[in-house]
Amino acid sequence: KKFGALVGKNCYEVFQGFNQPCQGCPVPSTSKDCCIHQGVVYSDSIDKTLDVRSSPIFEQNGALKWVVQVARDVSSNPRKEDCQELLTQAIEQASESVFITDLEGKLLYVNKAFCTTTGYTPEELQGSNAGILKSGAQDKEFYKEMWASLVAGKVWHGRMTNRKKDGTLYKEDVTISPVLDSAGDITNYLALKHDVTREEALERELQQAKRMEAIGSLAGGLAHDFNNILSVIMGYSHIAKSKLEQDHPLQADLDQILAGGERAVDLVKQVLIFSRGESRQQFRSLKVQYIIKEVVKRLHSTLPSHIELKENIDATCGPIEADPGLIHQLLVNLFNNAKQAIGDDAGVITISLSQHVAKEVRVSQKNGRSASGRYVKLIVEDTGCGMEKKMLSRIFDPFFTTRSKEHGSGLGLAVVHGIVKKHRGEVFVESTVGKGTVFSIFFSVLEDKQQTSGVDDGAVVLLEGSERVMIVDDEDVVATVHEKILSKLGYKVRSYTNSMEALKAFVVDPGCCDVVVTDMSMPKMTGTKLAQEMLKLRPELPIILITGYSDEVDKEGALHLGIRDFLLKPVTAEVLSAAIRRALPAGDNIHTT
Repeated sequence: KKFGALVGKNCYEVFQGFNQPCQGCPVPSTSKDCCIHQGVVYSDSIDKTLDVRSSPIFEQNGALKWVVQVARDVSSNPRKEDCQELLTQAIEQASESVFITDLEGKLLYVNKAFCTTTGYTPEELQGSNAGILKSGAQDKEFYKEMWASLVAGKVWHGRMTNRKKDGTLYKEDVTISPVLDSAGDITNYLALKHDVTREEALERELQQAKRMEAIGSLAGGLAHDFNNILSVIMGYSHIAKSKLEQDHPLQADLDQILAGGERAVDLVKQVLIFSRGESRQQFRSLKVQYIIKEVVKRLHSTLPSHIELKENIDATCGPIEADPGLIHQLLVNLFNNAKQAIGDDAGVITISLSQHVAKEVRVSQKNGRSASGRYVKLIVEDTGCGMEKKMLSRIFDPFFTTRSKEHGSGLGLAVVHGIVKKHRGEVFVESTVGKGTVFSIFFSVLEDKQQTSGVDDGAVVLLEGSERVMIVDDEDVVATVHEKILSKLGYKVRSYTNSMEALKAFVVDPGCCDVVVTDMSMPKMTGTKLAQEMLKLRPELPIILITGYSDEVDKEGALHLGIRDFLLKPVTAEVLSAAIRRALPAGDNIHTT
């Protein structure tokens, strides 16, 4: 018969014309207990006696997938060795590990895959007990239950952590089946094993990715709401400061409120960078020494008196391609980590920057690769408590911290690692318990002559004006604080908390304002949609878009729509007034305070 005519039929239907298995057929037994069986079957239709053997083939999860049936004509005393050789070769060439033991667990046979996985040779395993692979990950109760099932003649399935010859731990799914003789007694145990170490690692990565996606979604929503709250806190604090004399006792208290607000802003940025790979960076040619100068100036006033801050900065270091905000965040996180490592004891934090020109530079602590070129080497060193070697491999893991919850979130160094990778750099850590820790970071130096950016040392000023400003923000308190700030600077301000109402007023009189300051995330109509509708009527209208957080648009996208500027909340009076002056044509209405 043709092969197609046989597909889907049972062998007893084809060869015997029966509607049920032949007497003595071993296949039903294998289907039931998932073990290897043998039987002798006589076929009337072909007048032959067949030696039939059936073997199970399992899924990766241990479930029975197929039954392989091999029938050999033994009517004229065929050689059983041929059939045994076929079976042996099949097991030897299988990709899964296979071993057979006696009733005490002594290894009688192992296939090539078993040796490849464990690292042992057949000679080393011959006569050994299967317990040679024990890792200690499973307790005595685990093995007690396994043996109870096997002795009872049941097939056992489970996942185990075992140890290779070189000490490496690995995970595998194991199926152990009792082997029965013709009398039904257990004579041996057959184990099929599948290494799932890689699969389990991928599963953990997938779970981590899902957790990070959930955290990212939560972080984006919190950032928007939290930045609105910070806008109000910092805005009214600034207004209060401006109403008081410079020597008023409350000035210092308001400065503390503003400092706390700035730390909260940094925290929001840190969470967004870590959880969502925040994309609003502006990479450009940058000299790191300028950012260090700014950060050190700020930290000198915040470090406790028992910690000394030392600098060793080479001002001639070449530029790197970097985002100033992220480099600032990286330095702050490293300094905070060093400060916490020193704790209440006297100590020293040293920051160094040098240019490293070498034929070979380590660029991967993990695999030791090297690359030639020019590098900027940033070192932040502390004389703190240090860390044990076993902790060094985990310090960049999210939420890992050696400190109590009130002293560390476990995000700081994870963010450092993320920032370094965004800049295609490498970070190396060396630490000794009781002596301190050294973080060394390498960034490639730009070889072109692009103009570099630094930090403007000039004083920040408030830019006043007398133009008409329309403010649109669905948060009434945010709209109010921006209105008060700009009104105090001389602007004529009209605010709206409903984007549709703002658009209606603009349609009635497109010349009602000189500049529009609008929030991004608003119900019914977003800031970008509002801007597009307004620009249809007045293409030259200056519009400033402000957002606490948005996935829908970034600065590049906003500018592409014709929006003049893009600001992130909370927006200070200095930043807002400067943005308005940039958006408006230069004229006689500008003066500073």
